[in-house]
Parts: sequence; structure tokens; C-alpha cells
Amino acid sequence: MMKTCSILLLILIIRGVSLQCTISTFDDTVIRINNVKETINGCLSPETITFKGQITAIAINNQDNILDLNYGAVQNISSNFRLDLRNNRIEFIREGAFLNLPGLYYINLRYNEITWIAKNSFKDLPSLSEVLLSDNKITVVWQQAFNNLPKLRYIAFTGNKLDRFDQDWFSATPNVERLYFGYNQLREITRGAFINLPNLKFLLFAQNLLEYIDPDAFKGLRNLEKMTFEDNRLRSIELNLHRPSKLAELYIMFNNITYISDRMLETLRPSLKSFEVYRNPWQCSCLDKIVSWGLKNNISVNAGWFRPELKATAVCVYPTTYSQACLDRGENEYELGFWAHVWKKKDY
Repeated sequence: MMKTCSILLLILIIRGVSLQCTISTFDDTVIRINNVKETINGCLSPETITFKGQITAIAINNQDNILDLNYGAVQNISSNFRLDLRNNRIEFIREGAFLNLPGLYYINLRYNEITWIAKNSFKDLPSLSEVLLSDNKITVVWQQAFNNLPKLRYIAFTGNKLDRFDQDWFSATPNVERLYFGYNQLREITRGAFINLPNLKFLLFAQNLLEYIDPDAFKGLRNLEKMTFEDNRLRSIELNLHRPSKLAELYIMFNNITYISDRMLETLRPSLKSFEVYRNPWQCSCLDKIVSWGLKNNISVNAGWFRPELKATAVCVYPTTYSQACLDRGENEYELGFWAHVWKKKDY
């Protein structure tokens, strides 16, 4: 029995197949290590590559025979390096796909066919600081998909098919600063949605289907500097931000917002530097209030006058009653289709 196991072990070593590569990921796949080309099979590990020396970059791009990143797909590389897996046909990232990689600090998975990210897909990577998952077809992210990533600062989900954001995707990963979630299908942001990600500074949710943001959605976020909700379906913007707020940039153009309260403007006033509000069906009195408030407090308010390349002009609407007052109103107080001349809603 011992002799049989030894022979099997020898065969595996000769073939260059890692013992932890239970399901093959790569089949005669062309890779570049520090821009030196070679071909691998099975998994990507020191046992399956011919390159010797300090690895700084690994690129596997434009391959049509990589469908899944299986357990141990990339493993046991001790160098500090970046991993580029762009424009392949990867559909699934499975648990433990990236294994024992203490120096891996950057992963780029853009332009694949990814639909599914399993639990512990990204786990125990102590140096990982950036993950790019943009321009895929992601619909499912399991809880704890991003587990024990103490240095993760930046993650991009832009251009997928996600209809929800769940902070439980992140476990023991508290230092995320930038979250890019544009061009998805999110409809609401719930109360305390980011409370487990206390170091967030930049939140980008442009071009989703957002209709509602809970006033306490950003509870616990003391370091927010920039938020973008451009091109959604929001009807109001009433947020409770940590005081003193650090928010310097807020983008809410191309929505269905007609009104903003004095309380909201006062919340924004101490730190805000740039406020993009054009192409909303503002009540004219509310738009006048915002512009005057910006001038008084040295805050740049873009109502559209200076964006001719977007054909964005300072258009506003008059309600049917008390037209000179900026009030929180229902749709029945406007002419039918009141927003149509401001901008046309997109079909998603």
C-alpha cells in the first residue's frame, strides 16, 4: 500500500500537478510571468511553472478554455505579486480559488463571464488590497465571499447584474475604503447597510435602479468623503450623516428629485465642496434655494448652466399650488409628466 501511494505521489510531482489541485482549472493555458510566456496545466503553483525567481506579475488573459476558478486554482506563491485574469470565459469563482498567497496584493477579473462568487472565494489573503470584478454577469455573491482580508481597500462590482448589496459578503474585512457598485440593478439601500465597513470613504452607485435610500443607510460611516447616485430613480434625498460630516462630494444628477429640506442642506454644509444636482425635476423654488445656499457657503453647485456638452440646462418645474414655496409634495401637485422635459427616463 505504501509503495502504491509513493508511486502515485511521484506521478503527480512529475506531471507538475499540486496535491491541492483536486479539480483542474487550466488546460494548456498560456500565461505570462513577469511578461515571460509559458504554458500550464492543472493549477498555477510553483510546481506547475518553469519560471524561477521573484514573481512580480502574472497575467492570464484572452483565454477561452478557463470556465471556473476551482479550489486552489492559484496557490502557494510566496512572492509579492499582482494577478491579471482579464477577458477570459470564467463563469464561477469557487471556495478557496486563491490559496496560500501571502503576497498577492491585486486581482483583476474584469471582462469575464462570472455569474457566481462562492463563500470563501477570496479568503485569508493578508496583502490583498484591490479586487476588480467589473464588467461581468454577477448575480450571486455568497456571504463571506470576501473573508479575512485585512488590507482590502478597493473593490469594484461595476457593470454586473446585482440587485442587492449585502455587507455580509465581507467577513473580517473592515478596512474597505472604496466601493464601486455602478451599472447594476440595485433598487434600495437599507438601514445600516454598511455598518460593518466603517472605513468607507467613497461609495459609487451610479446607474442602478435606486428608488429609495433609507435615511440611516450610512449609519456608522464617519469617514465618507464622496457619494455618487447619478442616474437612478430617486425621488428624495434625506440622509442622516455622521456629524461632523466629512462628505465633500455628492452627485445626485439624473434622478427624479423635486425637493430637498433645509435640514439636509444644513447637514451637508460644513464639509461639502461639490454638489451636482442637474437634470432633476426640481421645483423652481427649491432649485433657487440650492443655488443661493451654495453661493452663500462657497459650495460649488452644478445646476447645469456650465455643462453644455451634456446639454444640461437649469430646468425646473412649477407645482400647481404655492408655486413659490419649496415644499415636500406628492405627484398630484404637478402637471402630468412633469419630469419629461428635464430628462427622459431610461429603460433598464
